[in-house]
Amino acid sequence: MPRVNKHDHPDHFIKTINPSGVPDVFYNRIDRTWAEGPNPIPSVMTLGYKENAIDDGTITYIYNSDSYRSDEFTSNHDGKHVLFMGCSETEGLGSEYDTVWSKIVYDELSKHNKMSGYFNMGKAGFGWQKIISNFIQYKNRYGKPEYLFVLMPNIGRRFFWDPNGEKWDYIQSDNEVGQKNNNDPNKLLTVKAHREYFINFCIGVKFFEEYCKEAGIKLYWTTWNDLENDNLALANCFQNLFLVNEKNEFQNFIEKNRPGLKLNKYDLNRRDGHHGVLYHQYWAEKFLEKIGKEL
Repeated sequence: MPRVNKHDHPDHFIKTINPSGVPDVFYNRIDRTWAEGPNPIPSVMTLGYKENAIDDGTITYIYNSDSYRSDEFTSNHDGKHVLFMGCSETEGLGSEYDTVWSKIVYDELSKHNKMSGYFNMGKAGFGWQKIISNFIQYKNRYGKPEYLFVLMPNIGRRFFWDPNGEKWDYIQSDNEVGQKNNNDPNKLLTVKAHREYFINFCIGVKFFEEYCKEAGIKLYWTTWNDLENDNLALANCFQNLFLVNEKNEFQNFIEKNRPGLKLNKYDLNRRDGHHGVLYHQYWAEKFLEKIGKEL
């Protein structure tokens, strides 16, 4: 019988936990690894890819005990139970609390509905795998939401095995397809890689849609990424997807809300490069249109 190296044994892989976060996958708990360790810091401080992404103190970030920018999660819901999920655009990095799309939607819904609370699991760097796996942990602890609103990022975010550190890692392949990334070759998003990620995304999200349907959860989701909008439109295989960011439509939205195109400083881009105030207002409007009179 051939000898099995201890590093080849499956148990070795799942026992490794690291700051990138795999507890939602292997340990059945919500991922809050960015807030653990000797020097816990808000995720806004970890964005080293742009100099001006470092927090300059102009935005207040308040996190709950699970380290999400949200009301305290609870299993006792007195009112409509609505959950928001996504990446940094949903967490609201570089954004005042009340200008994030999810809070805009929540505040509007609160005008006509008794709400259980503002529950937001958006987190910087999250991709579709992290969104689904952390949803499972949320549901197990705090119950099924009646409504789930998700703003997906680009598809090139994924887990991979780091053989040097002998650990799982979760990375963003945010550069354009085929663009070279000299800093980290693992982030090179080739056309071939994108096609592989895309088919896995379609299968995974379709299963998630089916789960939500069977569980009685009303799921609405879209993506802020223009390129993925085009890909998803061509795929045409989802039940709960609606598309946004159609250029003429957004241009009309700008003209309606800023007569004479007199833009404010952060209307199109936040100080750290994230989408600006008008984008968030536009996304919120599209979610509210899609919900219609359901809530």
